Amino acid sequence: MVMTIRWFALMAVLASATLAQGQTQELRLVTRMMPPLVVTQQGRLSGFSIDLWDSIAQRIQARTKYHIAPDVGALLEEVRSGKADVGIAAISITVAREKQLDFSQPILNSGLLIMLRSQDRSGIKGQEDLPGKRVATTRGSTAAEFLRDIKASVYEFANIRSVYNALLDNTVDAVVFDAPVLLYYGANEGKGRVAMSGPIFHLENYGLVFPQNSPLLKQVNDALLALRQDGTYQQLYDKWFTNKQVK
Repeated sequence: MVMTIRWFALMAVLASATLAQGQTQELRLVTRMMPPLVVTQQGRLSGFSIDLWDSIAQRIQARTKYHIAPDVGALLEEVRSGKADVGIAAISITVAREKQLDFSQPILNSGLLIMLRSQDRSGIKGQEDLPGKRVATTRGSTAAEFLRDIKASVYEFANIRSVYNALLDNTVDAVVFDAPVLLYYGANEGKGRVAMSGPIFHLENYGLVFPQNSPLLKQVNDALLALRQDGTYQQLYDKWFTNKQVK
C-alpha cells in the first residue's frame, strides 16, 4: 500500500514537471452532446465547451483525445475513475460532486428553466406549479434531483434530444433543464414550437471536472484567467450565445 501511494505521488510530480517544462502531452477528455455546449459540425466536435477547451489546450500545450459519454453520470464516472483526465460539457458544480471530484473555476453561469410547448395550457407559470406534473429532463442531472425533491413526476432520458421529443409529442407537460441549453434550443431549432415559462431558478455554475488532486487543475485555471483577460473567452461566448439570440 505504501509503495502504491508513493508511485501515484511520483506520477503526479512527473506530470507537473512535464507541464512546467512546456512539453506537449496528450490528454483524455470526456464530454457529451449538449448543444450549444457540445455539437457536431461537418463530422467534427464543436460548440462553446469544445472551443473553450481547444483554447485552453493550446495554452497548456496539450493534444486532446476525445471521448463521448452517453450521459452526465457516465461522464463523471470516467473522470472519477481516472479513465479521463478532464471532462467538459454542461457540468454543474455541486457540493456533492466536489466530494469526489475537483472543479475548475466557473466557465459559465447557469440555472434551471422551465420549457413548455408554445400553445401550452398546463398552467405551469413557475417552479411552484411543477409538483405533480410530468416533467422531462436528462438522466443523472441536477434538474432530475431538484424535480424529485419537489415531488414532480420525473421522466429521465439519456439525452437532451429525447427530452425535447417527449415535450413535443405530449409525453410530458414540461421540460426542466439548464437555462443556456434550453434558451439556445428555443431561439433556434425549437423557435415557434416551444416557450420558456418563469424566471431562471436554482442558480448553478458550470466547470471543467478533474480527478481529485489532478496536476492539471492549476494549469487550466491559469489558462482560463488568461483567456478572460485577453478577450478570447468573451469572443467564444458571443459566438455561441449572444450571436445566437441567446441572452
